[in-house]
Amino acid sequence: MVFQFTISIVLILGAILISRQMDYVSRQNLGFSQNQKIILPLQTSEAAASYTLLKNDLAGNPSVVNAAMGSTYPGIENIQDMLFYAEGKSVNENTDIITGYIENDYIKTLGIQLLQGRGFSKEFTGDSAALVLNETAINKLGYKVDNAVGKNVYYEFQGKKYTMNIIGIVKDYHFEGLQQQIKPFALTRSFFFSSANSYLIVDVKSGNYAAILAGIEKSWKKINPHSPFQYSFLDKDFQRNYEKEERTSQLIKYSAIIAILIACLGLFGLATFTAEQRTKEIGIRKVLGASVFGITSLLSKDFIKLILLSILIASPIAWLAMNKWLENFVYKTDVSWWMFAATGLLSILIALITISFQAIKAAMANPVKSLRTE
Repeated sequence: MVFQFTISIVLILGAILISRQMDYVSRQNLGFSQNQKIILPLQTSEAAASYTLLKNDLAGNPSVVNAAMGSTYPGIENIQDMLFYAEGKSVNENTDIITGYIENDYIKTLGIQLLQGRGFSKEFTGDSAALVLNETAINKLGYKVDNAVGKNVYYEFQGKKYTMNIIGIVKDYHFEGLQQQIKPFALTRSFFFSSANSYLIVDVKSGNYAAILAGIEKSWKKINPHSPFQYSFLDKDFQRNYEKEERTSQLIKYSAIIAILIACLGLFGLATFTAEQRTKEIGIRKVLGASVFGITSLLSKDFIKLILLSILIASPIAWLAMNKWLENFVYKTDVSWWMFAATGLLSILIALITISFQAIKAAMANPVKSLRTE
């Protein structure tokens, strides 16, 4: 029974921690607006070539606030990067910076905070050699956020040196799940960095999403008649970063329930056996004036001792396991003492409820019948 309750307590603590971590993740400020964003993959050559026409057509939709194209968006893996180095440094002092090819209004559409400088705009047509960097990239390059705008960074390709100019700095935002530390990131309009696959991000007003999607699909089919209409929601896509953790959470919750049921069945059988073995003792105690509460406490205290022992064994095991699991996240909640206290009280309560039926039944039995058992 100690073993069964130890396993149950460990699983209960695990379920509480995972739920707490998932809640912590959902409440974090990601540094961009993920709500009311519809993602349209531009996976065909037809869709990629006509995205400007689609964007202009969607501008006439009253439900569309803004739209922008990019080779990536927060929540999906971006494997494109480049080795940049700052002014006064050599190519051997480079920084690996993840890059994303974007068009105008990308920063505005995603609600990313611009700290210094500017983003890309149709008013500036000569930005093919320009970069917008996040804070981490600026710091890794050795620049300062307050004076990096206007400085150059360099990279080399096939033995040739290229120059890129920093035109803006955005506040760090989570373009990957919270399992990862924010990495250096660069946004550019240079076609050299463009990806074969790109996405149109559509910022829409809240409301009737069925009607909004129907309007977007109508525009899509008009402009891209030979390309299938596909879409997803940015917040759902970002949440997929935690699918593994969510599956683990469900598995542990179900396992905890099964373990508790098995432990309670064992405890109930043991309580029944103990009450049967002490029938005559209970009868004598009642004849001598013992109360129902006193007899119930007498029968329960030995079991409570076993539950307390289970709590003592389970707590360090659970603490180690919980901290090990949290290592998967850079941004994480704390393992708090109240989790152990609450789980311990819950375990004791479950045990008391399980054994109370037999304990009270034995305590309320007629002592005359109990003494006639021999």
